[in-house]
Amino acid sequence: MSHRALNLFACSSLAFAFALPAISQSVIPAAPGGLPSTIPTSPIKRTVNDETAAATAAASAPVTGTFVAKFTIKLATAVPSGDSVLCTLGAGLIDENHTTFTVNNEIEESKSMKATVSGSTATCTVSLPYSWYLSSPSTDTVSLNYQLSIVSSTAVNELGVARTSYQYVPGAGSIKVPSSGTTTTYTISATI
Repeated sequence: MSHRALNLFACSSLAFAFALPAISQSVIPAAPGGLPSTIPTSPIKRTVNDETAAATAAASAPVTGTFVAKFTIKLATAVPSGDSVLCTLGAGLIDENHTTFTVNNEIEESKSMKATVSGSTATCTVSLPYSWYLSSPSTDTVSLNYQLSIVSSTAVNELGVARTSYQYVPGAGSIKVPSSGTTTTYTISATI
């Protein structure tokens, strides 16, 4: 390849490289009341529409609150002397954009407390505080569940669990995420 041909090739390649970003983006007309949006097909500058900006703003402040479960447990299974009854409250949700079906966050939380046993009844209260960054808090739902376990005093792992019951919290198998700052309380009667 001659020197002149090499220079021509280099200049045309360079010109193409600078033109590529402009060629590789397409502009979408704005929705009514919205801003135009570019969809990049290369990692270049990008503008966002109002919906994306609102989701980003919503996710910048966490949704906070507390779920409380007050348990009264009928002990149909005898609790051996020295063993314990544990109450666990769990919360799970998938923060999803329901337009694009994009998962933004997946959350699983739980907290356990030792119950007070008196005769054939055990009682405990579990408070599960939360602080979640959600892009769709007004449409997200959370599922609440509980687990009750009789645990051996000599347990070193899950093999020391003599009996377990796992269920959704009645009326809270799928609920809207409460407004920030809310304490949501459930009273649960159960048997183990």
